[in-house]
Amino acid sequence: MECTSTFKNPVTPKVLIVRGKRFPVNTILQRAKMQAVRTPSATHLYFQLQLKNRQIVDVLYDESKKEWYLDDYESFQFDA
Repeated sequence: MECTSTFKNPVTPKVLIVRGKRFPVNTILQRAKMQAVRTPSATHLYFQLQLKNRQIVDVLYDESKKEWYLDDYESFQFDA
């Protein structure tokens, strides 16, 4: 994932990269910050993105591990 950062939005996805292929983000449809109930220090950022190819994907950013996760990877359309 390529991102930009500002004071107001520390992480803003710009390009999703899957298997070396770049998918530019058109719009961020939803954004949320989630905390684990048992471990409040474990926070994740959730994004629902519309890519330039009109595909809608859900991604999760684990702040502690600094890793991105693509939800439902199996149904991701690489040719779209």
